[in-house]
Amino acid sequence: MEPVLLVSTTETAAAQLRPLLDAAGCRRIVTARTGGDARRRAAESFALILIDAPLPDGTGAALARQLAGRTTGQVLLLTAGPPPQGLEEAGVLTLAKPVSRAQLAAALGAVSAAQRRIRALEEENRLLKGRMEDVRLVGRAKCILMTHMHMREPEAHRYIEKQAMDRRTTRRAIAEGILKTYEN
Repeated sequence: MEPVLLVSTTETAAAQLRPLLDAAGCRRIVTARTGGDARRRAAESFALILIDAPLPDGTGAALARQLAGRTTGQVLLLTAGPPPQGLEEAGVLTLAKPVSRAQLAAALGAVSAAQRRIRALEEENRLLKGRMEDVRLVGRAKCILMTHMHMREPEAHRYIEKQAMDRRTTRRAIAEGILKTYEN
């Protein structure tokens, strides 16, 4: 698992949680003592933000809700007593203290599975954005061919396709060449 942000007021609680996180495959654990420190550190990319509530500057629920909205990492809140309302809708996992090793291991397994799915979706999103940019570039190149070369849209499309096949390159590269030639 990627880096973990462990938010805990006391060093003894953090020391008890570290071996459990290490057993779950968390190799890099960054510790924060307050909600303010956690907010500053959350600018980094963390796969998991584990909040051991309460904190000196709040209950931890508001921090969990805020960090869940700002990051793609999973937020896990360890809380004494019943979990605050509305955290599940914000994407925060909650566990009531005291937490057994089995409960924490199961929660960390769920977090790890969710992170794998998020990474896969981010990669798919990146690929789709690249394809959309390709379509935009090819569309702009077709418009230029239609304007400057007086081609109709099917002819411009066929010209770009044929050039890409003949040169054994992508339609994007052909479109970029057309744009460079006619837009400068």
